[in-house]
Amino acid sequence: MPKAFPKEFREDVIRVFRTSDASTAQVAKDFGISASCLKRWLSIDERSTARTAGGGGGPVAESDALREANKRIQMRRKTRCCAGPRTTRRRRTCRASSSRNR
Repeated sequence: MPKAFPKEFREDVIRVFRTSDASTAQVAKDFGISASCLKRWLSIDERSTARTAGGGGGPVAESDALREANKRIQMRRKTRCCAGPRTTRRRRTCRASSSRNR
């Protein structure tokens, strides 16, 4: 398992990268980490600042809201449409699902 770098170290590396004109490979080499590690830290930092900065939150908040809305819709369909005891002999279906299959 790779060693975990302290949060202060990560923040310092990100700050140096953002304030300098050096490439990710050069900054990573200067700090003794891999370029892919620095890129991952940058993407994590961008996501966390996007969440805290803008009330809307951008695409992350929008997709979370859509996921929640889809869950509510699915629960409504299950409880309204196909509620009732299930039997082993016959599958109970509702009108909405049988009209879609025709």
